[in-house]
Amino acid sequence: ILRRPLIIAPEASLVIAGGEVGKLLLSKDQGAYIVNAGKLYIVGTEVTAWDEAKQEPQWATYEKKRIFRPFITSWSRSETFMSSTEFIALGSTNSKAYGISLSSGPNLFLKNLDSDKGTRPTSIIVDNSFNNLYYGFYSYEADHVVLIGNEYINNVVYGIDPHDRSRWFTIAYNTAYDTEKKHGIIISREVNDSTILGNISFDNHGSGIMIDRQSTGTLIYGNTAFNNGQDGLTIFESGCKIIASNRLFNNKRAGVRVRNSIDIGIFYNVIHENLQAGIQGYVSDLASDPSHSHRDFILDPYVEATALNAVGNWIEANGTGLSMDSLAALYIRNNQFVKQSPRLLRGDWTDRFPTILARHDIEHDGVFITQRCPSGEMKSYEACSFRELGFFAGDGQEALPERIMQRTCAGEIKSAGNHTP
Repeated sequence: ILRRPLIIAPEASLVIAGGEVGKLLLSKDQGAYIVNAGKLYIVGTEVTAWDEAKQEPQWATYEKKRIFRPFITSWSRSETFMSSTEFIALGSTNSKAYGISLSSGPNLFLKNLDSDKGTRPTSIIVDNSFNNLYYGFYSYEADHVVLIGNEYINNVVYGIDPHDRSRWFTIAYNTAYDTEKKHGIIISREVNDSTILGNISFDNHGSGIMIDRQSTGTLIYGNTAFNNGQDGLTIFESGCKIIASNRLFNNKRAGVRVRNSIDIGIFYNVIHENLQAGIQGYVSDLASDPSHSHRDFILDPYVEATALNAVGNWIEANGTGLSMDSLAALYIRNNQFVKQSPRLLRGDWTDRFPTILARHDIEHDGVFITQRCPSGEMKSYEACSFRELGFFAGDGQEALPERIMQRTCAGEIKSAGNHTP
């Protein structure tokens, strides 16, 4: 039983291995926690926030989020390695004490460095179980983190939550389920150039997977999300995505929901039996929406524009097949609709669909549609790496950002040529 805060200093290392430590109990009563500024290895054991009075783990729900629970936090220049370990009941709503956290800082430490090059925390977390943590995983300005083959069970707010300018994450072959408050897997606020691969996310209160707040350059491939309280996959204010070969079904909202995001490729997914749309794309004026009054639009800017490609998807028995409203651009080709009538299409473009069917070859060439320019301004645009690599070739949207800025993006239907993502 650890009954004191434990600090791993820079240049120091701590190894907690199952051969020597079968279980490590962090005393909630005595205020224990672990802070890592060096190297931390936890392998083949069990780490539990422990209520000594009751002789049991300090379990929590969202209503008990402010009650202190022991935690593990790794700061700048740290390295954290976790494998084959069960982590139980860690963390609370207190800042940087969420359970398992990586964070740049503390600020005084960063202030005394010449630059931040090589200072961000990093981690490899493989084949563990995280049960009833406040956040199963959280990061703030972390780099090159690998999360593979872990299980996130009954966590309070999120299963996996890389946040705030974290970069180059690999999130693969994890399972996230029974998250009480929000999403199984989320990346939010400029978490760029990451891969989300082969994960299973289900029975979460929010969405199975969510990408949020200007997180770009994300490959979302081969995941399964089902029976979530919101969407299978949600994309909010985050462009430049490849969404391919996922299975998204039986979610309480949409299979894929895209808002205020461009350069979105939705390719060869199986999307079925979602309560609302199979694929939904729309724009939203968040600044005028009272439900977003808490947001800082300088910190979290966005463009009121959505543009996406839907190619080769199997869309079956959803509330609606495709629901598209006020898009800056839409490219569709070779999607298969099965048992989807009578609600095949919805949105302000559907009155033109008979003309589209009569005049265009949707199966082979595809059709490119623009509806309206956004009401807000696009002051800048960061080029999409997937577009530069040719994954969106032939979709008719190469010059879309310039057309949006020049207000020439609305009112067009044309064949776009063969698109081979």
